[in-house]
Amino acid sequence: DTVMPTAETSLYTYRLEGVYAGGLHEAPPMLYDPTRHLPPDAASESLAGYDGQAALQLVSNKEGFDSDKPFRVLVPGIGVGTLACSFLAHEQKLRTLGETPIHVDGFDIDPSAVAMAKRNLLGYATTRFSHNLYQADWNQAETWEALSPHSYNLILFNPPYLPDAEAAIIRPSYAHVPKAAVAGGEDGLDHFRCVLPQLPRLMDYQNGSTLLFRFRTPGNEQVKALQNICANTFGDIKRPSGLFTTEGMASGHPDRDGLQRWLSYGRIILRPA
Repeated sequence: DTVMPTAETSLYTYRLEGVYAGGLHEAPPMLYDPTRHLPPDAASESLAGYDGQAALQLVSNKEGFDSDKPFRVLVPGIGVGTLACSFLAHEQKLRTLGETPIHVDGFDIDPSAVAMAKRNLLGYATTRFSHNLYQADWNQAETWEALSPHSYNLILFNPPYLPDAEAAIIRPSYAHVPKAAVAGGEDGLDHFRCVLPQLPRLMDYQNGSTLLFRFRTPGNEQVKALQNICANTFGDIKRPSGLFTTEGMASGHPDRDGLQRWLSYGRIILRPA
């Protein structure tokens, strides 16, 4: 991570690495407050960048895709905007969608994170890229009811996923942030249980939709539990092109505090009708 203080003494900058896109040196640097926000990281960036570009193949190669219809992205728990900025930066460089307009909707329970995300996404505010970011709580039914049904082609989800016992251990990288920003319940999956059931109603069945998510894999029991959540949530969707497919990649690497941690990336793919 490239971190350096800014003129605003409480803020730091992070430069997107874009390792899968040959570098994103022209991408605007991201701002965050290390005393209030989780710092951006390359793992989150690659989820939205590399895997996000793969997800675009679902619609960019689909004959008859209406390029006048915006490609819509939803980011629940947007934080300071790492996922959205990485996705837009990669698309800006690779242009997988050509001239198709892209709109990002994102929300977070922390108003200071939303304010920072708005600043970070300003660098991508063009006639092709637009966004709407706001404060909301994904535990409230009205948050989901306000979103248009079957309208999103990509959903990026990186919730707090540490088991409570692990989140209670003070680590340098999140010593100053609220524990709610990292804790995911007893097994780390509470936020998946809350959010995933809301998503089938929002995914665009006609043009194709992909959910990309990141989670912690301390053991097989948690993986099986998450697989069951996904099966119960998406297993009843009947489609002309078949049911969903799930794919994942697990990798062990040091986290921000130098601890070896296993992370996984999962995908739920609804192929175009």
